[in-house]
Amino acid sequence: MLQDPAEDRGRRIGAAMLLRVAAPDAAPRIRIAAETSADDELRAALERAAEEELDDATLERALRVTRGS
Repeated sequence: MLQDPAEDRGRRIGAAMLLRVAAPDAAPRIRIAAETSADDELRAALERAAEEELDDATLERALRVTRGS
């Protein structure tokens, strides 16, 4: 789900957050998913999730694109 570009970005971000908490050594895997993302807002959210620094503003920007606002 994390690396699937066809998956909803909210689900991808959620997977990254869950993976980071459940497996602290998963940061490189999350970074790879971020690096391969063509979407700037999603990339930023995944990068911050990998570092456990995902803030509300970054999350909202990534999700706002999903809702088309």
